[in-house]
Amino acid sequence: MPATPAWRALPGNAGHDQKPDSSSAPGPRVEPPAQRLQRLQRFYTLGTIDLRGDYLRPGISDHFELRAEVLRLGSRVASTRMEFLGADGKLFSTAAACIVS
Repeated sequence: MPATPAWRALPGNAGHDQKPDSSSAPGPRVEPPAQRLQRLQRFYTLGTIDLRGDYLRPGISDHFELRAEVLRLGSRVASTRMEFLGADGKLFSTAAACIVS
């Protein structure tokens, strides 16, 4: 099995397509970890629908911080957003992608 990409390992990225479960309290249903892992594994072989990168300034810094977020994880398509920051918190670049499994 290939290594898990960083965006898959982020906690709290359950996606926005979850519907409330009628048997529980109001709000989004909580997907069991095994089901969530199975849904994420569909994206091991994937293709890019759209990829956009915006380079805002030269990446000169002592160290860098990279952030990635899954905005929506559907049954076939995932929408993601990434940021590349310097040591002082300045934003060097951003990217967004739509990925299909």
